[in-house]
Amino acid sequence: MDGKAKMAAVRAMIERSTSGDVAGTLALLHPDMVFREAQGLPYPGDFVGHDGFLRLVEECAAAYALHVDSYELAYDGERVIAQMQLTATSNRSGRVLKTAVTEFYSFRDGLIADGDIYYKDSRAMWELATIG
Repeated sequence: MDGKAKMAAVRAMIERSTSGDVAGTLALLHPDMVFREAQGLPYPGDFVGHDGFLRLVEECAAAYALHVDSYELAYDGERVIAQMQLTATSNRSGRVLKTAVTEFYSFRDGLIADGDIYYKDSRAMWELATIG
């Protein structure tokens, strides 16, 4: 799988997941995929497999509504890097936070197998989810 195909897969994952196409998103993810979230978030740790991905989506949705305002993709010869601008709206208070996130994606068997996710300000995301 070349870099263009990997970038297309990540683009499709972002588009499908933000439009609510769960089945379409899962079709792009390796059955043994791992998404890693920072310990400072209200949903920390590793989310493994399709069930883990669904749990991650649930936990995010319980905390806030996320909207991808814009994103850019790059390929470093091994991984796809997604740099996104997000708007997060607290489910508790309705408070809005604009922030950035950088995600690194690796592939196995032509599918997204690993996602390493870094929020610009994970503390602000935690506060938005827990304090409002």
